[in-house]
Amino acid sequence: MRELHHPTLLAVVEIPPWKYLNHIPYPDVPFEGEDDRYQYWKESLAASGFTELEPISPGSWFVPVDQFATAGSLDAIIAYELERLCDEEDLPCSLEGGYYLSDGEQEIANPQCCAQLRDLADWKLIVAEEDFGPAHWIGIGHPGLAVVREGDRLRFWSDGPEEEHLDPFRCQQDLLKPAVQEVEQQVLAFRDRLLERAKVLIGARAEPFCDALV
Repeated sequence: MRELHHPTLLAVVEIPPWKYLNHIPYPDVPFEGEDDRYQYWKESLAASGFTELEPISPGSWFVPVDQFATAGSLDAIIAYELERLCDEEDLPCSLEGGYYLSDGEQEIANPQCCAQLRDLADWKLIVAEEDFGPAHWIGIGHPGLAVVREGDRLRFWSDGPEEEHLDPFRCQQDLLKPAVQEVEQQVLAFRDRLLERAKVLIGARAEPFCDALV
């Protein structure tokens, strides 16, 4: 079983090219290659106000939260989430995305369908001092990532058929804890950038609105 020695977590948001306001319609014919697919992604996002984004890997729609630094990209997220609300008193759901786990340069686990930024609570729980029970599921989408404590180590596995299968791995709890603390700071900084723009766009509702997004 793989043992992680240099675990890091990266907070990401999923930005599909067809999702946001003013996007370019998805082509009716298949892309000729990965370069064409990437070019469409960039052009469609630019039309929606995102001009500085790069995915975590070729072909991915996951973007690290620290790339959302301009008013255009932050406003595009806020505008889309406002458009989805049925009532002005409603709050948005947590942004789709999640947490990309690596060990050095080796990818270990990446978010799947339905993963959200709110899943950080699961990572925080498993590195806390208190016992979290005989087993726990971390929200990374489907099928999720199971984890159990074994002495000073955490053992992870995923055996669900719905999404990408993940090979089991282990990590010392004390090594993973700083990674979780660091990624929490990434999310809080992202929330603060969203809040700065949301105060301009929606006023008094800005703080609970941005808290709900992350």
